[in-house]
Amino acid sequence: MGLGAIFVTAFLVGLSGAMMPGPLLTVTIGETTRQGFRAGPLIVFGHGLLEAVLVLGLAAGLMAFLADTGVARVIALFGGCFLVYLGINMIRDTLAGRVSLELRGSDSPAETGTGQIEQADKPKRADVTLLPLVLAGILTSLSNPYWTLWWATIGLGYITLSLQNGYWG
Repeated sequence: MGLGAIFVTAFLVGLSGAMMPGPLLTVTIGETTRQGFRAGPLIVFGHGLLEAVLVLGLAAGLMAFLADTGVARVIALFGGCFLVYLGINMIRDTLAGRVSLELRGSDSPAETGTGQIEQADKPKRADVTLLPLVLAGILTSLSNPYWTLWWATIGLGYITLSLQNGYWG
């Protein structure tokens, strides 16, 4: 398969995966409602950073390590624990009133036509910390079993095809 065909098909397959809702979208929505717009790009940056490191690692021979049953079990256990942790935090934040998606009174965009939604406790710019949001993107992706399965099958297949084209692949 030529480089152009690899690029187009990999882009379309990647886009189809990116459009599917999952844990990363849930975390992004939750953190954006708490910390504002900047949270979304930072979480997505963490996800992209993890994928870039993974692609380089797979190209360098990381698959032999990841194929080990013990490593797969540790990753699965860590991922399950992290998803439980995220769920508990979302429930706790909802019960504590730190997350609210309700529109208030006559100020709602539907009634006023302003197109703006007020946040209950809008964070100050200094409250948005960069590293935890980037780490949330990384850890959410790592803990998603579908992400791991995708890279172990489809992603690895595309990397194998790409490596057959040398450096530019």
